Amino acid sequence: MESPENDQELKLDFLLSLATQNTTEAWQKIDEKLPSICDRTDILNWAKENTQNEDDSFRDLAATILESSALDLEVNDILKLKALMSDKSYPGFRAACALAKRFKNPAVSSSLDEIKKKLQDFLVDEDVSEIAQKYLDLLK
Repeated sequence: MESPENDQELKLDFLLSLATQNTTEAWQKIDEKLPSICDRTDILNWAKENTQNEDDSFRDLAATILESSALDLEVNDILKLKALMSDKSYPGFRAACALAKRFKNPAVSSSLDEIKKKLQDFLVDEDVSEIAQKYLDLLK
């Protein structure tokens, strides 16, 4: 049985508090917790509704959740992620990753050149270069 502390770590509020901290350690914790909760309805609904959030950390978290999810994205979600790709920082990168993961979807495949370009832009970022390369390899 999960302890109360672990239960807290599986809640959306916990992810939001980590994203607000916006530290390397906080994002590592997010990356660690997401696989077990990213397909939950409450988490996915929040992500779908926050790709255009004013807060950079929340846009990043929204795209990261959608990247981690196994969800087949709806056209509206894909359009939101395509718009988010124009963000020059991590939210745009994570949006490109979420789309690259679903490259076989016809609504995504029409934007493969832009997705590849965004991923290539992050090959020089030591924090995410391996992730960028992984998705570029997937798109070959």
